[in-house]
Amino acid sequence: MTTPDKLEFAVTLPVFDSLLGGIPPVQRSARLAEDLGFDSVWAGDHLFFHRPNHECIVALAAAAGATESIGLGAGVLLPALREPVALAKQLTTLCHVSDGRFLLGVGVGGEYGPEWEAVGVDPRERGARTDDFLEYFDTVLQGASTDFHGRHLRVTTPAMLPPPSRRPPVWVGGRSDAALRRAVRHGDGWLSVWSSPRRIAAAREDLARVAEEENGPVPRLGLVVFCNVGAPEKALEEGRAFVEGHYALSFEKMEKWFLTGEPDAIAERLLAYREAGVSLFMLYPGTRDPSSQFEAVREVAELVRTG
Repeated sequence: MTTPDKLEFAVTLPVFDSLLGGIPPVQRSARLAEDLGFDSVWAGDHLFFHRPNHECIVALAAAAGATESIGLGAGVLLPALREPVALAKQLTTLCHVSDGRFLLGVGVGGEYGPEWEAVGVDPRERGARTDDFLEYFDTVLQGASTDFHGRHLRVTTPAMLPPPSRRPPVWVGGRSDAALRRAVRHGDGWLSVWSSPRRIAAAREDLARVAEEENGPVPRLGLVVFCNVGAPEKALEEGRAFVEGHYALSFEKMEKWFLTGEPDAIAERLLAYREAGVSLFMLYPGTRDPSSQFEAVREVAELVRTG
């Protein structure tokens, strides 16, 4: 019999906002999430976006200094936007700064064209560049010299010291077949967004098939959940304002996946995902101040955990 994966709940840090107020809100949010018993906090990653934002790795380092035990996730980092060797050094250092609490979420991005133009990377190459980085980073974590030749990355370096005391868990984001295969080859988990329980269940079968082909373990399943917890009408209004301001999209395009309402109503929706195999719920409060929803989100988490 397969042992069910541990059920974990995470929240997102306020690294995106037009009224950020510096890094202190990120640190306060991380401490609050730790005090409330969440398993991890996550920071999204863009160099440029529709809203002002803090850099993901630096924000997580600040959160690490303000907390003691909570996991600290990059959710998801876009390696193809960065110089790979310098990025590897930043991530190994973050492993040390966080005392082994770092979680590496990786995706290919692509939804905001100006940042790809700014770094001179053809977005059509982002998948291959991401694969190159993950393979290269695996060699870095071994603490030995590297002689790596990928499709876009060719590098020979001395050992990157000191290596982390443990390999950070890797969560691969994305909904494509390539993302599923990437998750099996390089990841401990697959992180989905904007997916139905039926799609999650189908992906679980696909991951098992790919894992058999690759002779590897089946990754865990994670889900990013955009939500606003509260009185239905107010929650819907705040959710609409968040989507249209944060993503510059009409709310109708995301309404199907954006959960609003009282804790029991949202928990009922999430139970179907738990039944489909999701064991990590990354709850993304869709409001100007995510931490203002942390206590309500914790209530949702407890209902799912005990439901």
